[in-house]
Amino acid sequence: MATIRHAMVLFVVCGAFLHLSCDRQPRKYYRINSLWTTNDYAIIPFDADNDGIDELAIRPNNVQLDIRDQAQEGFYHGFRMTDIGSDFAFQPKAGVRMDSVCLFVYWEDSDSSYFERFDHIVKPHSELKRRKPLYSFSRIKGAQADHFDQGMGYVLDMRTRDSLLSLFLLNTAYRVDGRRGLIGFDMDKHEEKWRFLCGPQIQCLQVADIDDDSLQEIIVGTYAPDNGVKLDGSVDDSSYVFVLDDDGRELWRKSFGGNFSGAFAYPGKFRSNGVQIAVVQFHYTNDERSADGV
Repeated sequence: MATIRHAMVLFVVCGAFLHLSCDRQPRKYYRINSLWTTNDYAIIPFDADNDGIDELAIRPNNVQLDIRDQAQEGFYHGFRMTDIGSDFAFQPKAGVRMDSVCLFVYWEDSDSSYFERFDHIVKPHSELKRRKPLYSFSRIKGAQADHFDQGMGYVLDMRTRDSLLSLFLLNTAYRVDGRRGLIGFDMDKHEEKWRFLCGPQIQCLQVADIDDDSLQEIIVGTYAPDNGVKLDGSVDDSSYVFVLDDDGRELWRKSFGGNFSGAFAYPGKFRSNGVQIAVVQFHYTNDERSADGV
């Protein structure tokens, strides 16, 4: 959910669709009621206290982040972004207790972009100030000021044999000198554990044990934007599916299409002989087909 304004439009469209559909089936009637409305920059649901019920991380303005309940009746935290600036993005991370919120924040200044983790925030009203970021990227040579073609974002956590690993997406826009791939960050040691680079742009990621060794593998689907990026033997004029182990080592790869194609990869037991990977391939011409392997 990007902004609540977009969600309000969705409610109106869905309500009209259900009403028209039910005219042909008089015995069925559905009504979508709005529980609440608000005008905020961004709303992201996440489970802050690990109770199975999501809370809402809300950015109401340029300098504030709030944690509220789903009904918008309970207020848990408010964070003022004092020196980060108005151009920032955030991603909350599922927590254990309400008094130990973890946030990933991405922001920019005139020459660099930064990615930082704020955690164990215990005060209901806190000021989040700049510290040493997890990662920072300087403006790529040749790019205009305030224009960054290199960035990253938090995806998910996975437990490996010896650590809690957070996976971060690494992505460049059209720059051939940028980087694309995946970063494994050891949250216990607070350091980068491994980095997997690839030419195409990662668009989906799944974690599953596909070889019955009690260890999870990482299944990566990509898109081919054809920007001329070539990294570790793969070029972004083709879409790929990659399978990695939890140390970031490539176990398997397969190319599925040419430029402007993409491959969504989903692990599951589609046959009786263990786990396979189903791949839905798409192309800019809307030509769709499916395949499975591994």
